[in-house]
Amino acid sequence: MIDPALKQGMESYVAEFLKDYVAPAIFRRDTVRAGLGDERFQALQREVLARLEHQVNAGMEHREQVRSLLKTLWARGPAAPAFEALLDAILRAGSERGRKQP
Repeated sequence: MIDPALKQGMESYVAEFLKDYVAPAIFRRDTVRAGLGDERFQALQREVLARLEHQVNAGMEHREQVRSLLKTLWARGPAAPAFEALLDAILRAGSERGRKQP
């Protein structure tokens, strides 16, 4: 069974990815808007983004545990410093980008 803190940290990263990349792409599609008025569409969009943001924040304190696990699993051998720098850049950029968006 997975550690609840690790699970929350992973869910936080996944929710941030969904919020920053997947949800905007989905909400840009005309098929998503079909049959919804502007008010209902905007309400649906706000609700989805708010739920994702809640998941991002709920696991924020456990992200370091996820980062440590990934480093342990993948950062071995001569490429370890490069991988660690890449991992840090990706995870940090995602977190910073997520915080800057409205």
